[in-house]
Amino acid sequence: MSLAHFSLRRRIIASFLAMTMAACLLFGFFSFLFAYAVEDSLFADALREEVAHQQAYWRDHGRLDRPTRDYIDLHRDPTTFPADLRSQYGVESDQGEFSGDMGRHYHVGKFDLPGDAGTAYAVAEVSRHLVVRPIREEMLVFLTVWMAGLLLATGLIGYWLANRATSPLTRLAGLVRSYPRVRRTRKPVHARCQPRTAHAARRDPECRRAD
Repeated sequence: MSLAHFSLRRRIIASFLAMTMAACLLFGFFSFLFAYAVEDSLFADALREEVAHQQAYWRDHGRLDRPTRDYIDLHRDPTTFPADLRSQYGVESDQGEFSGDMGRHYHVGKFDLPGDAGTAYAVAEVSRHLVVRPIREEMLVFLTVWMAGLLLATGLIGYWLANRATSPLTRLAGLVRSYPRVRRTRKPVHARCQPRTAHAARRDPECRRAD
């Protein structure tokens, strides 16, 4: 009973810890996913605004305007891209995000110019404007410390609840151990046959042998 009590308590505590760890890991994963998605959406919006501005300017003036943001460059052909981007980019590629050398990070937007004037490319080198990637290690450390603290608190609460849940079993085990054990002995044949009637004794084989 004692082993079952301790085993049940360990299972209760382990269940609390497992649920808490799963929740923490899911929270950390979705936090990073949300942060990266928001950051990328900001750069994507900036490229869309730049593309809309350049298309409108070309329609009015027949040429490209200066970029509206200092981290965006305009190109008429991928051959003029920076070398670390040019080696990765394919004209038919649908990929719009690339990692370059020396920590550089590119977002590329391909767009059509009005009047069948061909295509152009808006290239944003955003390494100086990244928010999530530079603090990624600090975020991991924060989430790890936060998860460890939460696991500790959950373990203590689980231990307290497990003790409350298993205390009746502990008391029951103590009562069972303290209850005196009575050894049941088999009566002799003559002792079992004496109180019986003559008819019942004749039906019992052992009583007939005793006679």
